[in-house]
Amino acid sequence: MGLPASSLPATIVDFLAANDPELVRLARADAARLVESGHEPGFARLEEVPTSFFDLVERRLERLYVAEAQRLGTSRDDARAAVVAREGEELRLRFEELARHYHLVLNLEMAGGKTYRVAPALAERLLETRDDVPAQALRLPFRSLMLVFDDDASLAAFHTGRPFGPNPGRGAISSILFDLQVGSEPCLLAASLHTRGRRTHGMMQRSMRYGEGSLDAMLSTAWPGVDDAPIRAKGRDFHRLLLNTVLYITSQGARVSPPRRDAGARDPLNRSPRKFMALGEGLVPLGPRRAVGETRRGEVSDRRSVRQLVAGHWRYHARGQGRLERRLLWIEPYWRGADFAQVVNRARLVR
Repeated sequence: MGLPASSLPATIVDFLAANDPELVRLARADAARLVESGHEPGFARLEEVPTSFFDLVERRLERLYVAEAQRLGTSRDDARAAVVAREGEELRLRFEELARHYHLVLNLEMAGGKTYRVAPALAERLLETRDDVPAQALRLPFRSLMLVFDDDASLAAFHTGRPFGPNPGRGAISSILFDLQVGSEPCLLAASLHTRGRRTHGMMQRSMRYGEGSLDAMLSTAWPGVDDAPIRAKGRDFHRLLLNTVLYITSQGARVSPPRRDAGARDPLNRSPRKFMALGEGLVPLGPRRAVGETRRGEVSDRRSVRQLVAGHWRYHARGQGRLERRLLWIEPYWRGADFAQVVNRARLVR
């Protein structure tokens, strides 16, 4: 298993701080300045707010041109032309990635840097929780937040069918989510990165539109004009987990610990010094699933005396005066049937 519950695995922000401290330092300074001047997180592009990002890009390009001029023994302008001719497309991709990272850190820090570590047993349950509730029920508790997973089930869901290959082992997945307004469309952006030490093992970025349908329908949407169908198909299980985790945080009876910090975190590539809240502490794993219709003795169960696991699901709970108010309640998985009955595990259709 991963780190103890009292610790937070290294996050995408810790990874960036270790590999590009200048970027994180400037993004945090910009975040503090923008909040002080009345700006709110949730902007879609860096061009929408005054930041230090483009000055950072200019400085790095200038250092590259000067170094190339010294290497070739030529002028700065000739060196610039040589770099652009040789590395133009690579430079464009590199700075696009830099902009994505800056954008994520900036929005997260402007919203207070709220971070949640999801307990392995909770992630296992939420991966199998139905997503047939209305998308309108989904609302981030903050304008931006970060979810951290380091359990086997979440890592497997992240890597299933992905082009960056199978899960290489431990490490953690950090997912930064924030609400955006793209034209007249309210959207949710989710950017997830698997890091292990100084290496990354894949990144997924998805945009999803809120609408009148269900969460299942929301998983099939994207920003207006964006076609990310391959990502939607291959990352569906993991993004279902993200949406169900947000619903869990905001639902009645959620197990959310008070904010804490690992005072002993001295290894920024493995343990994070960030303040975080633990989700689902105290839940125990459900245990391995048996094959369809298989009992403890390997025989087909008698339907009159069976015991089966009911998956977690959402229910609207009536409350308030006249019981007219409705609040989403998460029902944890539970065993249906007598304790002495034979256990079956029916096939589930996952769409």
